[in-house]
Amino acid sequence: MVLIWQGNTTFKIILLDGKVIFIDPKKPVQADVILFTSEKNQIKDTGNSFIILGPGEYEVKGIFINARFLDKEHKSICYQISAENINLLFFSPIKTLPKDESSDLFLNTDILIFPIGLNDIKPSDISNFKKELEPKIFIPYYLEEDKQNSLKKVLAILNVENIKPIPHLKIQAKNLATKEQTILLSGGQSPKDILP
Repeated sequence: MVLIWQGNTTFKIILLDGKVIFIDPKKPVQADVILFTSEKNQIKDTGNSFIILGPGEYEVKGIFINARFLDKEHKSICYQISAENINLLFFSPIKTLPKDESSDLFLNTDILIFPIGLNDIKPSDISNFKKELEPKIFIPYYLEEDKQNSLKKVLAILNVENIKPIPHLKIQAKNLATKEQTILLSGGQSPKDILP
């Protein structure tokens, strides 16, 4: 599995067999599955892709996806993507941390992709939430409007030092570390733009 962040909520996931999952693509793309975090992010030309916008359990070409809204307003969604014996948990931008009723969705999380900034969640609460889930890999992402401020605070609380952003993460289930690690994806940006 290869994870590529393309800025804001846009992620591209390429599986070893060539299947492609896109989250919030900014333009028409070739993908087996496209996940949208909101109707405003939805693009019109999606070709033959299987589109998911909303809660439910889905199986597409051997990829298992469980989606749930995290708030009563249906503005925040969480996608659990299971493929290649890896459980990836993606959160759209959220204003508050999820409640216990979604906890079964969070079990056995290998990779946690979590938004930083533009919310009222304290960095220490994000750190505690991450500790509860115990992912093997934590990938924070931020929105353009927030820049690096919240990211720096969260990384400091997580006690992550000297982290170097990488353009993509290539991972297989057999290579998941036993020790938790935080990975920062560059999203096509210069590392200096992420953590000056």
